[in-house]
Amino acid sequence: YIRNNKNLETFWTNSNLNSVFIHCAENEDYIPNNFLKKKSHYIFSPDSKNKYIQAILASDYKINVERYKYNITFCGNPAYSIRENILAELIKNFGTINIFSRSYDFYKSLDEIQEKAILNEYEKEQYRKSYRGYVDTTKELAEIYLSSKINLDIQNQKEKPINYRLLEITASGGFALVPYSEKIIKQYDDGKEIETYKDIYELTDKINFYLKNIELAKVIAQNGK
Repeated sequence: YIRNNKNLETFWTNSNLNSVFIHCAENEDYIPNNFLKKKSHYIFSPDSKNKYIQAILASDYKINVERYKYNITFCGNPAYSIRENILAELIKNFGTINIFSRSYDFYKSLDEIQEKAILNEYEKEQYRKSYRGYVDTTKELAEIYLSSKINLDIQNQKEKPINYRLLEITASGGFALVPYSEKIIKQYDDGKEIETYKDIYELTDKINFYLKNIELAKVIAQNGK
C-alpha cells in the first residue's frame, strides 16, 4: 500500500515481488513502465490507463465506535475546483465541517478558495478550522467514517464511477452521501444503501434532512455495509 513515493526504487526492483496490488490516489506516471506491464500487477487509480479494480478487503474496515464525533465529514484531496466550490457552500450553510487530508492539499485548496473569493473572511476562518489532519491507517479512517453522521463523496470526475472512497465508507458502516450517477445506482440501492445528490441544493437539503433523521441514516449505512 503506497502512500507516497519515498524509497520506491527499492520497492520496484525487489525481485521477491510476484504479484502486487497498488492503490494510488495520485498520478501513476512515476511508476516504471516495465512494472506496469507485468500481468500479475494491478493498479487502482481513477486515472489509470491500466487494470482498474473496484475492490477492497472489507475485513480491514471492521471497527466499533460508541458515539458520533463528527456531523459532516470529507476525507480526501480538497484541492479540486468542484470540491472547493462544494465545500465552500457547505461552510456557508453549516459552518465548520470536518476535512481530513494531507496538509499540503488542504492549504492549497485554501489558497485557491481565497483566489476565487468565494468565501468572506469569517467563512475562510471556518474553513481553516475545518481541517482535522491526515489519516495514517485504515483503522483510523474506518473509525472516522463510522463516527461521522454524514460522509461526503465529492467527485472530481465527469463520469462519476464507484471509487475507492465510497467502498471504504460503506465497508466501515458509515453513511455515504454521494453524487448521483447511473454507474453507482447499478451497484448500490439509492435511498436504501447509500444516498445520492444531483447538485449543491439537493446536497444541502439532504444533509439537513439526515442530520435531523439520524436513525434513518444508520439503517441506510448498515444496508450499505
